[in-house]
Amino acid sequence: VRSIEEQKEREIQDYEDTLNLLVGLMEERDAYTAGHAERVAKYCTLIGEKMGLSDERLEILKEASRLHDIGKIAVPDTVLLKPGKLSDSEYVSIQSHVTDGYKIISKMKKYAHLAEIIEYHHEKYDGTGYPTGKRGDEVPLESSIMAVADSFDAMTTNRIYKPRKSVLDAIEEIVRCKNTQFHPLVADAAVEALRGVEIPRHISQLEDSVRHEHRLAFFFRDSLTGLYNLEYLKLITQNEANELKDFGYVSVINIKNLGAYNKAYGWEAGNVLLK
Repeated sequence: VRSIEEQKEREIQDYEDTLNLLVGLMEERDAYTAGHAERVAKYCTLIGEKMGLSDERLEILKEASRLHDIGKIAVPDTVLLKPGKLSDSEYVSIQSHVTDGYKIISKMKKYAHLAEIIEYHHEKYDGTGYPTGKRGDEVPLESSIMAVADSFDAMTTNRIYKPRKSVLDAIEEIVRCKNTQFHPLVADAAVEALRGVEIPRHISQLEDSVRHEHRLAFFFRDSLTGLYNLEYLKLITQNEANELKDFGYVSVINIKNLGAYNKAYGWEAGNVLLK
Protein backbone atom coordinates (compact mmCIF):
# COMPACT_ATOMS: atom_id res chain seq x y z
CA VAL A 1 0.00 0.00 0.00
CA ARG A 2 2.79 2.39 0.93
CA SER A 3 4.53 1.65 -2.39
CA ILE A 4 1.36 2.44 -4.36
CA GLU A 5 0.84 5.69 -2.45
CA GLU A 6 4.44 6.74 -3.04
CA GLN A 7 4.08 5.99 -6.75
CA LYS A 8 0.93 8.14 -6.95
CA GLU A 9 2.70 10.98 -5.14
CA ARG A 10 5.60 10.78 -7.60
CA GLU A 11 3.19 10.85 -10.55
CA ILE A 12 1.38 13.89 -9.14
CA GLN A 13 4.68 15.67 -8.50
CA ASP A 14 5.92 14.83 -11.99
CA TYR A 15 2.67 16.16 -13.47
CA GLU A 16 3.00 19.44 -11.56
CA ASP A 17 6.71 19.80 -12.30
CA THR A 18 6.14 19.37 -16.04
CA LEU A 19 3.25 21.84 -15.95
CA ASN A 20 5.45 24.39 -14.18
CA LEU A 21 8.22 23.74 -16.69
CA LEU A 22 5.90 24.52 -19.61
CA VAL A 23 4.70 27.72 -17.91
CA GLY A 24 8.35 28.61 -17.30
CA LEU A 25 9.11 28.23 -21.00
CA MET A 26 6.38 30.75 -21.79
CA GLU A 27 7.73 33.12 -19.15
CA GLU A 28 11.24 32.99 -20.61
CA ARG A 29 9.83 33.73 -24.05
CA ASP A 30 7.63 36.62 -22.98
CA ALA A 31 7.63 37.89 -19.38
CA TYR A 32 4.10 39.28 -19.73
CA THR A 33 2.58 35.99 -20.88
CA ALA A 34 3.26 34.07 -17.65
CA GLY A 35 1.61 36.66 -15.41
CA HIS A 36 -1.26 36.81 -17.86
CA ALA A 37 -1.68 33.02 -17.75
CA GLU A 38 -1.87 32.96 -13.94
CA ARG A 39 -4.42 35.76 -13.90
CA VAL A 40 -6.55 34.05 -16.54
CA ALA A 41 -6.44 30.86 -14.47
CA LYS A 42 -7.66 32.85 -11.46
CA TYR A 43 -10.51 34.49 -13.39
CA CYS A 44 -11.51 31.16 -14.97
CA THR A 45 -11.74 29.60 -11.53
CA LEU A 46 -13.94 32.43 -10.24
CA ILE A 47 -16.28 32.16 -13.24
CA GLY A 48 -16.32 28.35 -13.11
CA GLU A 49 -17.21 28.38 -9.43
CA LYS A 50 -20.03 30.81 -10.11
CA MET A 51 -21.34 28.42 -12.79
CA GLY A 52 -21.20 25.46 -10.42
CA LEU A 53 -18.48 23.42 -12.12
CA SER A 54 -17.27 20.39 -10.21
CA ASP A 55 -13.89 20.45 -8.47
CA GLU A 56 -12.52 18.13 -11.14
CA ARG A 57 -13.63 20.37 -14.01
CA LEU A 58 -12.34 23.44 -12.19
CA GLU A 59 -8.91 21.85 -11.82
CA ILE A 60 -8.82 20.92 -15.51
CA LEU A 61 -9.92 24.45 -16.44
CA LYS A 62 -7.20 25.96 -14.24
CA GLU A 63 -4.49 23.76 -15.77
CA ALA A 64 -5.64 24.53 -19.32
CA SER A 65 -5.69 28.25 -18.49
CA ARG A 66 -2.10 28.21 -17.33
CA LEU A 67 -1.11 26.64 -20.66
CA HIS A 68 -3.55 28.40 -22.98
CA ASP A 69 -0.83 30.47 -24.68
CA ILE A 70 1.78 27.68 -24.91
CA GLY A 71 1.52 27.83 -28.71
CA LYS A 72 3.12 31.29 -28.65
CA ILE A 73 6.52 29.68 -28.20
CA ALA A 74 6.26 28.92 -31.96
CA VAL A 75 5.47 32.56 -32.90
CA PRO A 76 8.47 34.59 -34.18
CA ASP A 77 9.83 37.28 -31.85
CA THR A 78 9.20 39.93 -34.50
CA VAL A 79 5.49 39.19 -34.17
CA LEU A 80 5.11 38.08 -30.55
CA LEU A 81 7.11 40.99 -29.08
CA LYS A 82 6.20 43.68 -31.60
CA PRO A 83 5.49 46.91 -29.67
CA GLY A 84 2.79 48.13 -32.01
CA LYS A 85 -0.14 47.22 -34.22
CA LEU A 86 0.21 43.95 -36.12
CA SER A 87 -0.12 43.77 -39.89
CA ASP A 88 -2.68 41.40 -41.41
CA SER A 89 -0.06 38.72 -42.03
CA GLU A 90 1.37 39.13 -38.53
CA TYR A 91 -2.12 38.79 -37.06
CA VAL A 92 -2.57 35.50 -38.94
CA SER A 93 0.77 34.38 -37.47
CA ILE A 94 -0.29 35.19 -33.91
CA GLN A 95 -3.62 33.41 -34.46
CA SER A 96 -1.73 30.20 -35.19
CA HIS A 97 -0.78 29.92 -31.51
CA VAL A 98 -4.06 28.14 -30.74
CA THR A 99 -3.48 25.33 -33.25
CA ASP A 100 0.21 25.17 -32.35
CA GLY A 101 -0.77 24.94 -28.68
CA TYR A 102 -3.17 22.11 -29.50
CA LYS A 103 -0.46 20.22 -31.38
CA ILE A 104 2.06 20.64 -28.55
CA ILE A 105 -0.29 19.62 -25.73
CA SER A 106 -2.10 16.81 -27.57
CA LYS A 107 1.23 15.03 -28.11
CA MET A 108 1.82 14.92 -24.34
CA LYS A 109 -0.26 12.04 -23.03
CA LYS A 110 -0.60 13.39 -19.50
CA TYR A 111 -1.97 16.75 -20.77
CA ALA A 112 -3.89 15.61 -23.87
CA HIS A 113 -7.22 16.20 -22.07
CA LEU A 114 -6.39 19.93 -21.99
CA ALA A 115 -5.69 20.26 -25.71
CA GLU A 116 -9.24 20.84 -26.97
CA ILE A 117 -9.94 23.52 -24.36
CA ILE A 118 -6.78 25.35 -25.44
CA GLU A 119 -7.54 25.04 -29.15
CA TYR A 120 -10.95 26.71 -28.97
CA HIS A 121 -10.40 29.53 -26.47
CA HIS A 122 -10.53 32.16 -29.25
CA GLU A 123 -13.80 30.95 -30.73
CA LYS A 124 -16.79 33.30 -30.42
CA TYR A 125 -20.39 32.55 -29.59
CA ASP A 126 -21.59 33.89 -32.97
CA GLY A 127 -19.10 31.79 -34.94
CA THR A 128 -16.76 34.62 -36.00
CA GLY A 129 -13.79 33.45 -33.94
CA TYR A 130 -10.86 31.22 -34.84
CA PRO A 131 -9.44 28.70 -35.67
CA THR A 132 -12.55 26.79 -36.85
CA GLY A 133 -15.47 29.20 -36.54
CA LYS A 134 -17.36 27.02 -34.06
CA ARG A 135 -20.39 28.71 -32.57
CA GLY A 136 -22.70 28.47 -29.56
CA ASP A 137 -22.52 25.24 -27.62
CA GLU A 138 -20.23 23.69 -30.24
CA VAL A 139 -17.45 25.34 -28.27
CA PRO A 140 -16.51 23.49 -25.06
CA LEU A 141 -17.84 25.34 -22.01
CA GLU A 142 -14.35 25.55 -20.50
CA SER A 143 -13.10 27.24 -23.68
CA SER A 144 -15.99 29.74 -23.52
CA ILE A 145 -15.09 30.54 -19.91
CA MET A 146 -11.44 30.98 -20.86
CA ALA A 147 -12.41 33.33 -23.71
CA VAL A 148 -14.11 35.71 -21.27
CA ALA A 149 -11.32 35.49 -18.68
CA ASP A 150 -8.67 36.04 -21.36
CA SER A 151 -10.46 39.11 -22.71
CA PHE A 152 -11.07 40.50 -19.22
CA ASP A 153 -7.37 40.35 -18.39
CA ALA A 154 -6.43 41.93 -21.72
CA MET A 155 -8.86 44.77 -21.09
CA THR A 156 -7.70 45.45 -17.52
CA THR A 157 -3.96 45.38 -18.30
CA ASN A 158 -1.90 48.17 -19.81
CA ARG A 159 -1.08 46.87 -23.27
CA ILE A 160 1.47 48.41 -25.60
CA TYR A 161 -0.17 51.48 -27.21
CA LYS A 162 -3.46 50.74 -25.44
CA PRO A 163 -4.17 51.80 -21.84
CA ARG A 164 -6.22 49.47 -19.68
CA LYS A 165 -9.88 49.76 -18.84
CA SER A 166 -11.25 49.88 -15.32
CA VAL A 167 -12.90 46.73 -13.97
CA LEU A 168 -16.30 48.41 -14.36
CA ASP A 169 -15.60 49.32 -17.99
CA ALA A 170 -14.37 45.79 -18.70
CA ILE A 171 -17.56 44.37 -17.16
CA GLU A 172 -19.64 46.67 -19.36
CA GLU A 173 -17.73 45.42 -22.40
CA ILE A 174 -18.47 41.81 -21.46
CA VAL A 175 -22.17 42.69 -21.22
CA ARG A 176 -22.01 44.48 -24.57
CA CYS A 177 -20.42 41.44 -26.25
CA LYS A 178 -22.83 38.94 -24.70
CA ASN A 179 -24.45 36.69 -27.34
CA THR A 180 -21.90 37.78 -29.97
CA GLN A 181 -18.35 37.28 -28.72
CA PHE A 182 -19.24 35.63 -25.41
CA HIS A 183 -21.54 32.77 -24.39
CA PRO A 184 -24.51 34.43 -22.59
CA LEU A 185 -24.43 32.13 -19.54
CA VAL A 186 -20.68 32.57 -19.17
CA ALA A 187 -20.97 36.34 -19.59
CA ASP A 188 -23.65 36.52 -16.87
CA ALA A 189 -21.49 34.47 -14.50
CA ALA A 190 -18.40 36.56 -15.30
CA VAL A 191 -20.22 39.80 -14.49
CA GLU A 192 -21.02 38.47 -11.03
CA ALA A 193 -17.70 36.72 -10.43
CA LEU A 194 -15.35 39.47 -11.62
CA ARG A 195 -17.17 42.56 -10.42
CA GLY A 196 -15.18 42.71 -7.17
CA VAL A 197 -11.77 41.80 -8.62
CA GLU A 198 -8.94 44.17 -7.71
CA ILE A 199 -6.28 44.67 -10.38
CA PRO A 200 -2.79 45.44 -8.98
CA ARG A 201 -1.54 48.77 -10.28
CA HIS A 202 1.81 47.37 -11.41
CA ILE A 203 0.37 44.95 -13.97
CA SER A 204 1.44 46.27 -17.35
CA GLN A 205 2.57 44.70 -20.59
CA LEU A 206 4.07 48.06 -21.46
CA GLU A 207 6.29 48.18 -18.36
CA ASP A 208 7.37 44.56 -18.88
CA SER A 209 8.45 45.41 -22.41
CA VAL A 210 10.46 48.44 -21.34
CA ARG A 211 12.15 46.45 -18.55
CA HIS A 212 13.16 43.78 -21.04
CA GLU A 213 14.13 46.21 -23.77
CA HIS A 214 17.40 44.35 -24.42
CA ARG A 215 15.26 41.59 -25.93
CA LEU A 216 13.48 44.16 -28.10
CA ALA A 217 16.55 45.99 -29.38
CA PHE A 218 15.47 45.47 -32.99
CA PHE A 219 12.29 47.45 -32.21
CA PHE A 220 13.66 50.16 -29.92
CA ARG A 221 17.16 50.99 -31.16
CA ASP A 222 18.48 52.25 -34.47
CA SER A 223 20.47 49.44 -36.10
CA LEU A 224 23.32 51.73 -37.21
CA THR A 225 23.87 54.07 -34.28
CA GLY A 226 22.36 52.02 -31.42
CA LEU A 227 20.41 55.10 -30.29
CA TYR A 228 16.81 55.01 -29.10
CA ASN A 229 14.35 55.50 -31.94
CA LEU A 230 10.95 57.10 -32.34
CA GLU A 231 9.13 53.84 -31.50
CA TYR A 232 10.82 53.80 -28.09
CA LEU A 233 9.80 57.40 -27.44
CA LYS A 234 6.21 56.53 -28.30
CA LEU A 235 6.31 53.52 -26.01
CA ILE A 236 7.62 55.19 -22.87
CA THR A 237 5.29 58.17 -23.18
CA GLN A 238 2.19 55.98 -23.12
CA ASN A 239 -0.33 56.01 -20.29
CA GLU A 240 1.12 55.33 -16.81
CA ALA A 241 4.67 54.62 -18.00
CA ASN A 242 7.13 55.64 -15.27
CA GLU A 243 10.35 55.22 -17.24
CA LEU A 244 10.52 58.90 -18.29
CA LYS A 245 12.08 59.74 -14.92
CA ASP A 246 15.29 58.13 -16.20
CA PHE A 247 15.61 60.67 -19.03
CA GLY A 248 16.28 64.42 -18.90
CA TYR A 249 15.66 65.45 -22.49
CA VAL A 250 15.16 64.34 -26.07
CA SER A 251 17.65 65.34 -28.79
CA VAL A 252 16.47 65.71 -32.37
CA ILE A 253 19.22 65.89 -35.00
CA ASN A 254 18.23 66.89 -38.53
CA ILE A 255 20.84 66.10 -41.21
CA LYS A 256 20.21 67.61 -44.64
CA ASN A 257 21.75 66.63 -48.00
CA LEU A 258 23.02 63.28 -46.71
CA GLY A 259 22.50 61.86 -50.18
CA ALA A 260 24.96 64.35 -51.63
CA TYR A 261 27.47 63.53 -48.87
CA ASN A 262 27.17 59.81 -49.62
CA LYS A 263 27.68 60.48 -53.33
CA ALA A 264 30.76 62.58 -52.70
CA TYR A 265 32.46 60.49 -49.98
CA GLY A 266 30.83 57.05 -50.11
CA TRP A 267 28.27 55.13 -48.00
CA GLU A 268 30.76 54.14 -45.31
CA ALA A 269 31.68 57.76 -44.75
CA GLY A 270 27.99 58.56 -44.57
CA ASN A 271 27.58 55.89 -41.85
CA VAL A 272 30.44 57.43 -39.88
CA LEU A 273 28.76 60.83 -40.16
CA LEU A 274 25.48 59.43 -38.87
CA LYS A 275 27.18 57.72 -35.94
